[in-house]
Amino acid sequence: EVPVAVLGFWAFDLGLRNQWKRSGVMAGLAFMLKSVVGLLGFAALGLAHLLHRRMPRGLLVGSLLAMAVFIPWHLASYGSDPATFLAFTVDLHFKHQFAEAQPWSRGGPLFYPAVLFSQDLVMGMLLVAGLTLGIRTWLRERRFEIAALVLAIVVQLVLYTVSATKKPFYMLTAYPFIAVLGAWS
Repeated sequence: EVPVAVLGFWAFDLGLRNQWKRSGVMAGLAFMLKSVVGLLGFAALGLAHLLHRRMPRGLLVGSLLAMAVFIPWHLASYGSDPATFLAFTVDLHFKHQFAEAQPWSRGGPLFYPAVLFSQDLVMGMLLVAGLTLGIRTWLRERRFEIAALVLAIVVQLVLYTVSATKKPFYMLTAYPFIAVLGAWS
């Protein structure tokens, strides 16, 4: 989770700085490590641009580079053992963990806020401060980078909450986003 958190945030941050080629490479590496979870920050940045009614050409270039990084690896993995690849990629990550609660899963819709405030109070407080001030700032000033950070956090929290399987360490990929937004606030 930690390398995915670093690469995912790095992809997001480079995209904010319009360094789309580097952003795409980082997003592709994050996807290779942890599937869709690795793309959440990059995808949230793309969604923020769509909501802002603009689509930078670099975002397309970054997306193509991300695919150029992870598609060959996935094709090679599939080619070496199709059954294992499908069992790990499709069955485990999408079917079992997202749609079906695993035996070790232990929570409902408030699982992740409870984790943040009982196991990591500092990150929980940064999240509250960041979201409160970030949303207020966006409503007043329409600052794109703040809106994109808030959206990246919300997208991750929603997807992790919707997933049937809950694990405290899943939240690690949101930590860089929460820390930066909290530090800004």
